[in-house]
Amino acid sequence: MSATKQKITLWEFFQSLGKTFMLPVALLSFCGILMGIGSSLSSHDVITLIPFLGNTVLQLIFTWMSKMGSFAFSYLPVMFAIAIPLGMARENSSSI
Repeated sequence: MSATKQKITLWEFFQSLGKTFMLPVALLSFCGILMGIGSSLSSHDVITLIPFLGNTVLQLIFTWMSKMGSFAFSYLPVMFAIAIPLGMARENSSSI
């Protein structure tokens, strides 16, 4: 049996490229929300206005949220470098 190579059009290529960017962009919005909530609730001004937020356990949670949110922005090029090859790889659909 001879394997036939599938031809891909330019339109299909750009569609698959657009799909690969969906995961990193979705992660950025989620991490941005985490970072915003965590850093705003752990700020000194908010703690003086709402004193119960100064609880040590709550501050650990808010600091963790802020750090997890900033993680995605720190490693943004790595996320795209991993997402593009994974998204562009197609399964070999030939049956044996």
